Amino acid sequence: MRDTKSSRLLVILGIMTFLASGDNYSAAPLLLDISGDLGIGFGQATLSVTAYMLAFGLFTILFGPLGDRYGKTRILKYASFGTAVFSCLGAASFNLPSLILCRAVNGAFAAGIFPIAIALVGESIGKEQRQKSIAKVMGMMFLGTASATAIGGLIAHIGSWRHVYLAYGIAELALAIIMLKAL
Repeated sequence: MRDTKSSRLLVILGIMTFLASGDNYSAAPLLLDISGDLGIGFGQATLSVTAYMLAFGLFTILFGPLGDRYGKTRILKYASFGTAVFSCLGAASFNLPSLILCRAVNGAFAAGIFPIAIALVGESIGKEQRQKSIAKVMGMMFLGTASATAIGGLIAHIGSWRHVYLAYGIAELALAIIMLKAL
């Protein structure tokens, strides 16, 4: 793969893993606000995190074979659009069941981003740059995780918990549109 094309791929995958990981882990500082806004207990609000993580865990094992069968870039595009749409829909949740549904479907789509991104790097980057490239994408993913509570807390402080999911969703959607042309 040409160096410019490789660099573009790494930037896109790095940003998408950053956003998807942030979308996942930004929920922690939001739970009190979610419980207050939806008129539910804190323990009930945590079910939205559980729904996301369960779906994420279950669907991670599905996306590898799907990527092999239908193409990694195709599955990555679907997963990126899916997580973007359901993050935005999560911002519009009106009760606990709607939030749980949106977060579970969001988690299911997000599960396709990480394994497919790493597999795509593995098959697209030459052997001499492969490990460094995988480390860059994974580094962005972990940076998204590490910064998510701060980003989520800041956005929620300025606006509300809904703005956090909406901000991640819009950013993921913008990148998913870019992926249509770039990948």
